[in-house]
Amino acid sequence: MEMILIDEQGDTVQASIKYTLLYRFESKIKMNRCYVMSNLSAFFSVKTYKHALNDYRVTFEYTSTVREVDVPSIPVYSFKFTPYADIQQAPNNNEYTIVPAMLVDEDVQTLRDNSSESGDSEYVSNDENSDDALDDTDYEDLGDQTYECPFCGSMMWYGERIDKHRQTSRPKFGLCCMSGKVQLQKIRDAPPTLNNLVFGTDRRSKHFQENVRSYNMMFSFTSLGGKVQTSINNGSGPYTFLLHGHNYHLLGSLLPEEGTRPKFAQLYIFDTENEIQNRIDAVRSGNQSNSLDPAIVASLKDMIDGNNVLAQHYRAVRDRFSNDGHQGVKLRLVKSRSTDGRTYNLPNASEIAGLIVGDFDTQEGVRDIVVETRSNKLQRISELHPLYLPLQYPLLFPYGEDGYRDDISLRESSFADNRKRRKVSMREFFAYLIQKRHGEHSLLLHSKKLFQQFCVDGFSMVESQRLNFIRFNQDQLRVDMYKGIEEKIFKGDTEGKSVGQRIIIPGSFTAGPRYMFNNFVDALQICNWIGFPTLFITITCNPQWPEIQRVLKDTNLRPEDRPDILCRVFKMKLDSMMTEIKKGRIFGRIRAYVCTIEFQKRGLPHAHILLWLHNDDKQKNPEEIDRIICAEIPDEENDRKMYQLVEKYMIHGPCRRI
Repeated sequence: MEMILIDEQGDTVQASIKYTLLYRFESKIKMNRCYVMSNLSAFFSVKTYKHALNDYRVTFEYTSTVREVDVPSIPVYSFKFTPYADIQQAPNNNEYTIVPAMLVDEDVQTLRDNSSESGDSEYVSNDENSDDALDDTDYEDLGDQTYECPFCGSMMWYGERIDKHRQTSRPKFGLCCMSGKVQLQKIRDAPPTLNNLVFGTDRRSKHFQENVRSYNMMFSFTSLGGKVQTSINNGSGPYTFLLHGHNYHLLGSLLPEEGTRPKFAQLYIFDTENEIQNRIDAVRSGNQSNSLDPAIVASLKDMIDGNNVLAQHYRAVRDRFSNDGHQGVKLRLVKSRSTDGRTYNLPNASEIAGLIVGDFDTQEGVRDIVVETRSNKLQRISELHPLYLPLQYPLLFPYGEDGYRDDISLRESSFADNRKRRKVSMREFFAYLIQKRHGEHSLLLHSKKLFQQFCVDGFSMVESQRLNFIRFNQDQLRVDMYKGIEEKIFKGDTEGKSVGQRIIIPGSFTAGPRYMFNNFVDALQICNWIGFPTLFITITCNPQWPEIQRVLKDTNLRPEDRPDILCRVFKMKLDSMMTEIKKGRIFGRIRAYVCTIEFQKRGLPHAHILLWLHNDDKQKNPEEIDRIICAEIPDEENDRKMYQLVEKYMIHGPCRRI
């Protein structure tokens, strides 16, 4: 229910009763009556009615009360109740054609000072002829990425601020740079050839964007470990990159074995006269239907040869083999750097690689990558090596820039006397890298399917780093304290005959066995204390949410191309909904709740919520249950908007048309 409250001086303020609370008030508010209201909330609204002069929006809460009074008892601050549909055609704000009822707020100061956490753009009208008739009823819009981090310049939503319980005009954010603790080198503009292919809209560019993973793979120096499941994309749904098994990057020798085809980095050295066709054949071997453009391959080859320092070193090895033969030549990819990773990430020629002739000391630079001339063995690249990412993603790092380095320091100004960690973590590195900033045209954020692969690869790197920390810090974690029956159940060993080194994963590791078991036991204890849960609620990310569509509006991206945006918007929506459930009490008073987030088969985040309601607020009869639960398709004539929502979002497959 939408309304405008008008005081005796003619000033107006827009007001609304949410759909979920309408049943509590619609029978109490009648025309030509006078009322006293209390416990209202108000907040600044970006979208206002054209007849509303005040920027504040009034909302009824679950605890709001409406009491009918006689006309003489109306205080000074009184408001007329006028439905918006009846005043839409009024020539000005002070001329209306109906006789309104009177609504009164007992405490105007409370109305002005209190703010609601439900957002700053709740806007809806039930009038089908109004400009906002297409808006979904009671839709809570999160706004746009209009707030800029004062430290790193990332574009953020207001709902992502650090102190969410406080309303401020200068919010601070921790998702991007940990409030200024992380500082990395500004992204360089891509070479013109690659920039035109990634951001172009012509047929050639669209072909490249659709096959970007294949083009990146043919120029990669390393192979991607694990098993990529391609069968999930056989249907008509959005593309999803799904990786099974342990993820790692492997690097082969400089030359292939006799009688075998060159692969990955070997293509930069072996049979370069037929390099373009060799690269296309190397990718087509796994996908015969993939039609790649030789002209694009040739332009990318020239672009990489002219800009990528890694490719230039492999070309130098090719020239050495051409002049002096294949005897005793190795390539060392150096790990250590002499520059500050916060301000410089493009190493010089001597820092990144070097040719080795003859024998060398194996203890010197034990973390360096030494590529043999010819070998049938593959060596695994460490996630901590600066070249781990540029070796796998030459199109995302076209200059051969360093990826994550374990020696990147936090900002000096952020150091505290008791701070134990003074280096940027891998998670902080990736969180900084995938942000949108003014003045930067990020190849990464516009690489579509390749961005999905990069995110999965980055997540596996972070998990690997966390597991390595647990493995090498068992004494600090006091693993000898982890004892009990559940330990034996997890191991499947009831006789204590396990052999080998035992690594204990603590309960603080997310999704680990103890983490899952501890949360499961906590949920059972809630049932033991309160009883069975009252409501089971699910919420799934909707790629058609206006916030997501507005982010992608001026780009050639689809929602599945930006999984980071999907997750961020979903998290804000979930937090807002839980705040509404707890504080707005739309279902009643909440005694306890449990919420868990998982990802569906197609990659969309999905939450399961259990609510324990107060005994007095539990639904006790079918009529009360029907107010909050609908297990049927709404009637198209009586509830057109709800029918359209159900038909559009909740009916799948061959039953789509009803």
